[in-house]
Amino acid sequence: MTYQVSTPGNDASGVAIADVRFEHHRNPLGVGESRPRLSWMVGTNVAGWRQAGYEIEAYGSDGRLFGRTDRVESDQSVLVPWPFPPLLSRERLTVRVRVWGVDAHLSAWSALYPVEAGLLQADDWSAQFITPAWAEDISRPQPCPLVRCEFDVHPGVTRARLYVTALGVYEAQLNSATVGDHVLDPGWTSYNHRLRYQTFDVTGLLHEGRNSIGAILGDGWYRGRFGFDGGRRNIYGDRLALLAQLEINYANGAAERIVTDEIWRAARGPILASDIYDGETYDARRERPGWSTQVTKTMIGSVCERSIGTSQLWWHRAGHQYAALNCSSQLPSQPLHRAAPSLISARTSSDGSA
Repeated sequence: MTYQVSTPGNDASGVAIADVRFEHHRNPLGVGESRPRLSWMVGTNVAGWRQAGYEIEAYGSDGRLFGRTDRVESDQSVLVPWPFPPLLSRERLTVRVRVWGVDAHLSAWSALYPVEAGLLQADDWSAQFITPAWAEDISRPQPCPLVRCEFDVHPGVTRARLYVTALGVYEAQLNSATVGDHVLDPGWTSYNHRLRYQTFDVTGLLHEGRNSIGAILGDGWYRGRFGFDGGRRNIYGDRLALLAQLEINYANGAAERIVTDEIWRAARGPILASDIYDGETYDARRERPGWSTQVTKTMIGSVCERSIGTSQLWWHRAGHQYAALNCSSQLPSQPLHRAAPSLISARTSSDGSA
């Protein structure tokens, strides 16, 4: 794609590469494609300029050259096939592009644009779907559960990623800070066929010592009331559930996982009912200040249990396993329930979807 600019910028050819994208993701963090296609825009003040060729380079996280295409004779700049070996789960590269015009002039290299793969294989996941263990009246709206877990973080964190989804909708928190700026994640999907997950960079939300992760769950499209003629409830399932996997990497090469399992605790929160069509019922008397901070005394009564699915969980892509941290809390123990899983596919943590 080419657009006209009034000044040539720093490139003497009057051509500059801008906005390199991967599969149209606004933020290509945790992409679900091992071979993401590339697109770029060309800004120029040269009348009638047309692309005649391009070259692409990719660099690893260590700054070393990962791959180079050399010149490719092509006028294409939208959804250009990935020219390198497939990305592995969690692999992060930076990519840059330059182009030749039909006038044989070569542009400068673009800036380096990052792309990072999500969890591409089923065995990348060691987290389990969890759901509160209490009984519910599924014929009517139920309070939104809060689930949480505490864990320790050692010095020297270099990278932390949260991979998360839910049966229902969720809002994740780390140390009382809301993760991301999304609402109603993971969004509607055909739950019998797939379930989207999101990837967030949470490096800046962790601190050395004791930390806490939590999530609020809501009915959403999964079991909330919607449809024609008054709608109906529990269209896809009747138990809310969370699937979360926090992966932490350290400067010394160590890595840890904090995953949803039966050690997590749950409690009913102040949102007594929450529906896409019907809105929310909120009781401020039931607020639990600091429920997602570490060593909170206002939290939480029940345990979660693994959620037992009615269909096999299929996944969309894998890597090596890290040992899960031992998550604990001050709550009385009670079992978690295993949730009804569906097919998993990736969605980035930006506004764009995979």
